[in-house]
Amino acid sequence: MIGMLLVGALAFVALLWFLGNDTGGSGNNGGAHVGGKGLNGFAGLAQMLEAEGLDVQRLRNRQTIESAPGLLILTPPAGAEGKEIAKVVEARRYIGPTLVIAPKWFAMAANSTKAKRGWVQIVSTGLPEWPGFADNVTVELSNDKLPPAGGWRVGERRGKLPDDKQVESGSGKGLVPIVNAGNGKILAAWLDDDGYYPGLNDFAGIDPDYGGDDEDLYPVVMVFEPDLLDNWGLADKATALMARDLVLATADDRSMPIAFDMTFNGFGANRNLLT
Repeated sequence: MIGMLLVGALAFVALLWFLGNDTGGSGNNGGAHVGGKGLNGFAGLAQMLEAEGLDVQRLRNRQTIESAPGLLILTPPAGAEGKEIAKVVEARRYIGPTLVIAPKWFAMAANSTKAKRGWVQIVSTGLPEWPGFADNVTVELSNDKLPPAGGWRVGERRGKLPDDKQVESGSGKGLVPIVNAGNGKILAAWLDDDGYYPGLNDFAGIDPDYGGDDEDLYPVVMVFEPDLLDNWGLADKATALMARDLVLATADDRSMPIAFDMTFNGFGANRNLLT
């Protein structure tokens, strides 16, 4: 246990250095995807996982993401085609787990002479509109007129959110909560089905025997609050370590590749006909 905590702490230090230095990297355009090093991006999550020696990939081919083994992390924008998301998710149910991160922030390039490439300033918020995917799930966003959400919690673990007044949450039948806000709202959950997911049961702190009989089925995890995993959220050490553990619980196998999709974010590439 001490060794795991030490590895996590070292990965967190590597994350902070990475976000503070312009090391280049493909796709650093201020978007909410694995290439983005701004507040809303997920480059830090990928770097933190890589710092632990995990096999992290960045995929730009739609056919590849539907068939690639291992954990797939999707970061579709608010206007993505819901039916296309559903197609990818369903194609993978017996191939590998899928983690879908909902968007929240609208951002623009940071207006400062000191800003580095890819840095952004937050302009507003918005909810994803993905008809055709998880239509039985409702997503909502709190605002300044409501009490603060109270950070996040998983079992006995607690952490803060970068903006506790604008917090995105989900609700609906068939959700098994993983991470909740202090006010009880669901910030991350998996879709309840016939599968058995011991790694998620353990992380969420629920009955270890919970689940169905289909041990070949892989989970679909929905992260409604992107600040649990994005660069802004990961600036907090407790949140960064929780994010790592959530990803590993979803994969339930450290030897499994962890692939970030970039096709929904406009980085799709066609397969070379000669390969």
